[in-house]
Amino acid sequence: LQHWLQAEGSAHFVDLRFTLDPSLMASDGFHPGPAIYQGWGERVARIIRRAYA
Repeated sequence: LQHWLQAEGSAHFVDLRFTLDPSLMASDGFHPGPAIYQGWGERVARIIRRAYA
């Protein structure tokens, strides 16, 4: 997918992998917690800033 998106040029790949640290998960133990979502948001924001700089 990442290589196809690079060739396509109209979208960006955002790597949302994260370390499986139980302390970063939501209280249900399954979903990502706030710190992970914040990290994802920061990654996406950097891509957007670079694309429109």
